[in-house]
Amino acid sequence: MGVQGEDSSKTINVMPGHLTFVEPLTILNDSTSIQHYKVEIFDPDMEFLNAPELQLVHDESELKHWVARGKLPRQTSFSRILPSGDFMLQPKESVDLLFKFLTKREVSMSLDNDSNKFVIRPRKVRIFILLNRQRTSTAWTFDILPSMTPIDHTFRFFEPEHSHYQVALPPFMHIGHTGATVELSNPECRAEMIRDTAIFTVAGRTGDVMSV
Repeated sequence: MGVQGEDSSKTINVMPGHLTFVEPLTILNDSTSIQHYKVEIFDPDMEFLNAPELQLVHDESELKHWVARGKLPRQTSFSRILPSGDFMLQPKESVDLLFKFLTKREVSMSLDNDSNKFVIRPRKVRIFILLNRQRTSTAWTFDILPSMTPIDHTFRFFEPEHSHYQVALPPFMHIGHTGATVELSNPECRAEMIRDTAIFTVAGRTGDVMSV
């Protein structure tokens, strides 16, 4: 198995809500027979994440989308990679693997805060390539380095502690296309966008006043 661009460690600078891409990793089958490969991602934060933040792009339509935008070289096949990360390569055939990173967690400047489901901290994520279900020496280590997202709007609402609330944010941005969604850094809150408007509603429960 040949690998182009292999490196022991690389840094990925990430921000909450900002999609970041890893430089494509090229896997070449330099043998004389068909080989079965599998991508395996080890992320220490997966123990409290509902979905992985670093993902292999495998969907055919998404791959075509990112190829058209120059994130990935044009591929001979867009349906090669399965959702499980498995793929097959013919002799002397290669594939470019595209990985994306997206976090919804907040960045804390306090050194006392460890990574949890609300807070992202610097960490190391490893990608392994399995050949015929056996782990090989091919591996990449990525140093995830988060930074705070610039705050461009601030809204203040005052609610009693330990109370349920639902607030509506006034239209503060232009929604230029349909199908837009809203995500929150706090998974215990819910957000919705009112149909055909730019108004967002946020619902949740306040905590203890001393915890803010």
